Amino acid sequence: MIQMGKLLDLKMYGTASKKKHPFLISNNVKPIDYQNEDFVDFIIHSDDSGVDVVVDSFGGDYIKRSYKCLRKKGRLLGMGFSGSNFGGYLPSILGLVQVIKYKAIPERISVLP
Repeated sequence: MIQMGKLLDLKMYGTASKKKHPFLISNNVKPIDYQNEDFVDFIIHSDDSGVDVVVDSFGGDYIKRSYKCLRKKGRLLGMGFSGSNFGGYLPSILGLVQVIKYKAIPERISVLP
């Protein structure tokens, strides 16, 4: 994901521990120290209109928090859901249920292209 963004010269933010910040910086990613900074506050203060895409690999309460970082018609992509102990399609289904639970689909983003 980071490599594609770098090739496309996208403005990117990434959460990581301090020791991984040099890797992010070398790939044109603005690092966010998740141990000491709130990523939602960081994004909102860095880009008050929000971001176009959030890739969320944690799920749970993070989906709702990630959604707050989106600009109007932004996209929230769930990927992996690290807190899941299930295999197959179940994590994706659970992610969709979480998106619906937190009402991440109405008016803020369009479902169709």
